[in-house]
Amino acid sequence: TRRSSDLLDLLEGVGVNKQAEELRAALKKHEIRATKELQAWQQRIEEASAELARVTGANTEKLERVAELTRTQHRLEKELNSAQTKMVADTGPSREAMRKEREQLVNLVKLQAKEMEALKAEINMLRHKGGAIYAPAQ
Repeated sequence: TRRSSDLLDLLEGVGVNKQAEELRAALKKHEIRATKELQAWQQRIEEASAELARVTGANTEKLERVAELTRTQHRLEKELNSAQTKMVADTGPSREAMRKEREQLVNLVKLQAKEMEALKAEINMLRHKGGAIYAPAQ
């Protein structure tokens, strides 16, 4: 029975070794699957990083273009404002200048009206004295 006890121990050892082998095989399969999954995720990360770099570069170019267009817009607006200011200045006399010119013209008309009255009075005076005047009859 010693022999059967040894045989039994041996069979139990084989059973334990068989379970250990099965566990080792399952562990190995799990490690292989985890390694493949890890490699897949690393590949995805690399692809996402490359895509991020590409998109960041494209966005940087677009932002630089926006900045360039904004600078151009500001320059054009400044030129337009300058041209409008110059055009307003060149369009003609100011209200004050126009008022002064009108006032001068009114004064000139009044002065000419006084001169005409004086000339009419002189003509009438000469008519009464009997002088020959070549003025149209009224």
